[in-house]
Amino acid sequence: MSQLDLGKHFSSASEQADRPQRNHWSAENLPEPIVPYTRAAIAGIQAGRVYTELGWER
Repeated sequence: MSQLDLGKHFSSASEQADRPQRNHWSAENLPEPIVPYTRAAIAGIQAGRVYTELGWER
């Protein structure tokens, strides 16, 4: 069994400062642009639907 390489799992504060920030937005306040299928999926989830179709003509 090999030892766990902690360098792969932990980073220093200076290394973290160089990484892009991950932001979290509420579903009502998403940044633009949002692709249409993502917007439709979020709206469907908020409406309680478990399945949403977009772009399929009948």
